Amino acid sequence: MKYAFFESLSSTEKYYFNFQTDEGQVLLISHGYKEQADCELGVQEVIEKVSDAHRYQRTEVKADEYFFSLIGDDNERPLGMSVAFETQTEMERAIKLLMAVNGTNISWVDEVEEEEVEEEEMVEEIVYRIEEEDQGPQYSIFLRGKYKEADIEGLKYNKKNLYYYQFLREGKPILKSYIYRRKVGCERDLQIAINNAPDQNKYKLKKVSDTKYYFNLISPEGVIVGVSKMFEHTEAMKEGISWLLGEPYQGRIEDHLPVSALDIELLPLVYDGKQKRIIEPFRSIPFNKVFIESWFKNDTAKYYFNFEDREGIPIIVSQAYDSKETCTEAIKSIMRASKHLANFEVKDNEKEEYFFNIKNQDGKLLFTSVLYDDKAQVDKAVNWMTGRSVRKRIRPSKEQMARAKAELAAKEAERLAQERARLEAERRRLEMIRKEREAQRLREEEEERKAAEERRAYREQKRKEEEELRRQNRLRLEEEERQQLALKKQQEEEARLEEERHKQKELERKRAEKKRKQEEAERIKQAKLEKERKRRETPKPAKKEVKKEVVQAIKEEPILETAPIIETTTIKEESSGLKKYLPFVLIALLAPLLWLGIRGCGGENNSHNVSNSTSVAKTLVGPSAKQLGFTSNTTEAQIADFLSLAASKVPQSFVLKQLDFEENTPNIKEGNTQLDDLIKILGSYPNVKINITADLQAQEQAAYQEMGLAHARAKMVFDYLKARGIQENRMNFQATQPSKNNRQVTLIITDK
Repeated sequence: MKYAFFESLSSTEKYYFNFQTDEGQVLLISHGYKEQADCELGVQEVIEKVSDAHRYQRTEVKADEYFFSLIGDDNERPLGMSVAFETQTEMERAIKLLMAVNGTNISWVDEVEEEEVEEEEMVEEIVYRIEEEDQGPQYSIFLRGKYKEADIEGLKYNKKNLYYYQFLREGKPILKSYIYRRKVGCERDLQIAINNAPDQNKYKLKKVSDTKYYFNLISPEGVIVGVSKMFEHTEAMKEGISWLLGEPYQGRIEDHLPVSALDIELLPLVYDGKQKRIIEPFRSIPFNKVFIESWFKNDTAKYYFNFEDREGIPIIVSQAYDSKETCTEAIKSIMRASKHLANFEVKDNEKEEYFFNIKNQDGKLLFTSVLYDDKAQVDKAVNWMTGRSVRKRIRPSKEQMARAKAELAAKEAERLAQERARLEAERRRLEMIRKEREAQRLREEEEERKAAEERRAYREQKRKEEEELRRQNRLRLEEEERQQLALKKQQEEEARLEEERHKQKELERKRAEKKRKQEEAERIKQAKLEKERKRRETPKPAKKEVKKEVVQAIKEEPILETAPIIETTTIKEESSGLKKYLPFVLIALLAPLLWLGIRGCGGENNSHNVSNSTSVAKTLVGPSAKQLGFTSNTTEAQIADFLSLAASKVPQSFVLKQLDFEENTPNIKEGNTQLDDLIKILGSYPNVKINITADLQAQEQAAYQEMGLAHARAKMVFDYLKARGIQENRMNFQATQPSKNNRQVTLIITDK
């Protein structure tokens, strides 16, 4: 195994190193160091920790690419990051090779690499952010503006004719732009920033450490047009974004922050009021000195990717792809083409803007970069893409190499001694921990035993209390049931006595009627006897005198066709001349009697009809079901018709078929309409008294019979009627013996 030092010409952290096999395959690349001495100490730290298996953090990228990072003690930033591997097996083989490294089997690379080394010195990297302490009289304001509550300033750095703008909150910058070499570009991006600031989707969140956060404001093409100040916590960053948005930031900031530089970076999400994700990134991987960021947009159902530098500035912006596979293949084609500098072609346009084209091995154009203001910037982007010219070999002397090897051997021996001491101290610590844990286990077992005993005693006490409560409830229910049965017997006895009184009154009425009829018959009989007695006592006229009178009348008057009516008391003694007038006399006597008989028959019939109507009127004592508006053959109609008839006998029971309860509860499930109809009937008959009974369904009996569920359901109906105006003294309620009925409620009319 070998390692080599490099110096970067385009970064403030300009020193770094890598670990590679003897064949030159790079396995691990360190992070950057500001000082060369710190970089050399970083090599020793990696050698000390590279054999610890738990320090390797593996990451699987969805595009069949794998890489890992070596974590230090602080866990804030990795000591090194691997190159990308095509299979997981290759990645594990690289980890195995690195774990075998120690101070004796690794050497310093002192040979010149075969890759091309750029001889000309690169221009100094562009300063993207102007710190506050750098501002002074050398800056002049070339524009002022207002965006919502923010003040906008356009500043010019007079010394180098550079331009930038910033958004101020209470006089302090909250968002700054990059440096522009031309004022028109600065003003153009300022307008883009103003247009995109109200869009939550245009804020890209960044995490430097647990106490440092910032965000970038990007354009629709993914170009960064503003970089925020550093925030100490996520709530402060959320407040800053909300202040620029003009409304509260939707969602949790933590959900959109990258955990580390090696994790997949989540772009800020946009919500449309329904918490709908608009942009979904599916991977973000490092490549040379740039990052590849790809995502999927739900609104267009297309896939995109960018090649960005470590500041998040796009170098290549892709077109839209219909599938993830084609998008991934395009990324791989750029990665393959970037291995050779000959595949890059730098050009400019008529606006004096620079860009580069990247081609494949066949010379076919793959992609075109974004535009740059000068050629130095595009050259730097090409170098970042190819991984060349961003580092320069530090070639130490032979003496330095020997001294370094001796130092490494001494440090390795010291490390081994420290490791042995550490292992012994660790063994003693583990033994102490084991004893403490054993003692703790015994204490916990004793505490658990005591707690179990207390829980058992508590459960036993609780069981006794519940048993006593159930016994009291059972006694109470038995007493209530006994009272209900006694009340029912009392009501039945009162009903029986009332029935007997009614029968006795009816019997007495019949006896009085019979006696009246007997007295009337006796009176009629006595009247007849008295009449007969008077008739007998009246003396009869002499027959001869009558005969003389009849003869005298015949002699005195002539014979007519119609003879007058005369009294014939003794027909046998009439003369033969009078017999011929007898039919006419009988007709004259019977005609009035016949007329009176016909009138009598008609009058008797009319009197009978009047008597019947009076009887019917006396039979109906209240409104019937039809008069109350109830449908025939319903329970409500049967109750109303029963009460409307005077001859109806009580007690009489009716089943409220439409009334049902929720299973295992006294709550009414349905049937309130039937109870409202019953209230209407009881209001029409204010003297009616009722008894409400309820029973349980078969499956409810075992679990709820002792709890008085049937009694509670009967009381629920009682309370419902009472709450709606029915007097309490007209009603009673009770539970019946369990049956197979479906939670049945029966209404018993005890008095009319």
